[in-house]
Amino acid sequence: MRARRALPIVVAAVLSVAIASPARAQSHDDAEADAAIKRGVELRRHAKDQEALEEFRKAYALVKSPRALAQIGLAEQALGRWADAENDLGEAMGSKGDPWIRKNVTTLNGAVEVIRKHLGSLDVMGPAGAELLIDGRVGGTLPLPKPARVPIGSLTIEVRKDGFFPATRPVSIAAGELTRESVDLQPMPAAPPVVRPPAQPPEAAHLPGIPGGDVEHPALHPPDDQPDHAGGGWQRTAAWSTAGVALAGAGAGVAFLLIHNSKLTDANNVPCHISNGTVSPTDPTESNHCLDLANSADQARIGSIVAFAAAGALAITSTLLFVTSSSPPHSGVALVCAPTLLTAGATCRVRF
Repeated sequence: MRARRALPIVVAAVLSVAIASPARAQSHDDAEADAAIKRGVELRRHAKDQEALEEFRKAYALVKSPRALAQIGLAEQALGRWADAENDLGEAMGSKGDPWIRKNVTTLNGAVEVIRKHLGSLDVMGPAGAELLIDGRVGGTLPLPKPARVPIGSLTIEVRKDGFFPATRPVSIAAGELTRESVDLQPMPAAPPVVRPPAQPPEAAHLPGIPGGDVEHPALHPPDDQPDHAGGGWQRTAAWSTAGVALAGAGAGVAFLLIHNSKLTDANNVPCHISNGTVSPTDPTESNHCLDLANSADQARIGSIVAFAAAGALAITSTLLFVTSSSPPHSGVALVCAPTLLTAGATCRVRF
């Protein structure tokens, strides 16, 4: 490290001795710039290269002279900022007509040769418009106008672009050689479409109307005579269910009537005496049999009465549900049917 820093210190000492003031009256900025350069050279003699670099930059901000720019490049060399040092020294030495540059050209060329031994070239190819980062610092936008000058050794490059996954990889740089890297970026998947919920119906709007109040918008409120079937769904379902149960009850009533008639027929065959649906034995030996037939006939008759009564009530309920769920309020005509209680069949009537 001491050997590497020896050359920049010697160069700084030589250049400080070689500074010659022109035989003309200096402006205030020129005087300030010369003073800053002298302070910077003195700082470099004490190995305070970073502080010296700041003084040289102050001088260049006052007077953009090739001499101040060359001193910046030499300080950057001492700090190991090889790419910046090559760039600044190269630009300064481009002013071949400057007296200070001509006088110190040999020393400056020696510094450039040392700097180039620490640099290589890097060319990165990838998607147009992608950003290149070299060790975290912006290195340009692809395609690069010319290969980037980078320090030798290992470094990390990153290529990134909107809509693509970034790519990062290590790169090894050799002194004086050109290294090429080709980077392919993978596109990110397209974002899924945004599903918006359906628009909610607007609330009732009030429009300016007659004095003393507002008039509701007619499109938002249907007329009173328009039927509203919002609640007809459950009524229709209940009506069908009730009708089914009523039909089953009527079937049970018919079945009980058939059983009743069958018991009376059996009583005639015993023989038993039948009067107004009551069975009594005509032969004392058939008393128990006739009594059993009489009990069975009575139970069947009672069962038919109960079944027909329930079926009639359910039929009436079903009819009312059908009428209220599907018929408009102003329609007053309805057909109502119900089974008879004592005989097989049903009676119907028109209701207004």
